[in-house]
Amino acid sequence: SKVATPGFGFTKSVYWVRFNIKNESKSTTEWYLEHDYPMIDKLALYSKSSEGNWSERTTGDTFPFLQRDIPYRNFVFVLKILPDAQETYYSRVQSESSLVIPLKIWEGKVFLSKVNSENYGYGIYYGIMLVMVLYNLILFFFIRDLSYLYYVFYVASFSLFQLVLSGTAFEFLWSNSPRFANLAILFFASMSVFWLLWFTRSFLKLQFINPLTNRLLYILQIIFIIILIFIPFLPYSIPVKLLTGVGIILGPTLIFSAIKSLLGDYRAARFYLIAFGTISFG
Repeated sequence: SKVATPGFGFTKSVYWVRFNIKNESKSTTEWYLEHDYPMIDKLALYSKSSEGNWSERTTGDTFPFLQRDIPYRNFVFVLKILPDAQETYYSRVQSESSLVIPLKIWEGKVFLSKVNSENYGYGIYYGIMLVMVLYNLILFFFIRDLSYLYYVFYVASFSLFQLVLSGTAFEFLWSNSPRFANLAILFFASMSVFWLLWFTRSFLKLQFINPLTNRLLYILQIIFIIILIFIPFLPYSIPVKLLTGVGIILGPTLIFSAIKSLLGDYRAARFYLIAFGTISFG
């Protein structure tokens, strides 16, 4: 490939990757081949032993997590190469989700250092999200404004969506449920948008300031509930296309809603616009 990360969109095709690794040292070396996209359904690596026999190692988010070479959020294969030897590998990639092939190869110590740095970063990020959930939950109990409760559900759903997207949820939360792991990103993406819409309607007081926009967002909520219900029964690509289609109009609709509330002399709408703009462009 002429690009660093080949991408093929949504496709039913199977793609193969062939590559060689040469060990020029006088001792056996160990490398880590990482597929840096945890949403792939089926990923197989084929290698030839010194006796001439081909071996197959298979993983993906449709297989139990414990089947992986390395207990890590992404797919990683351990490659051991004998001194002064060159090995040829074949990788087979297939997925109902968007198919990308971001292959990276790491020396052992460098890979471990990378994992440690990632863990610190994820720990800080999800720690902040947890604090936001708890803080707004406390505000809800004291103020009794439902906007805070809807915001708690939104942040919690979005955090779980990020956990799924990074592969961390499959590693720590449902490692023995590959079926759910495969569908979880659709579920939590829909849940995130559903609660965001409800928070928007409540916080911007659309029911009183702009009833027409309020009805539009309510209809969008119903659409996402329908998507949620049918996720387990539809081909993977259909909910993805529905989510993508609705997502295209979602951003402009939310901005329009906030502007209408602001023009209706609801000054708190400016905070919504600032927050939305920060997330969208910052």
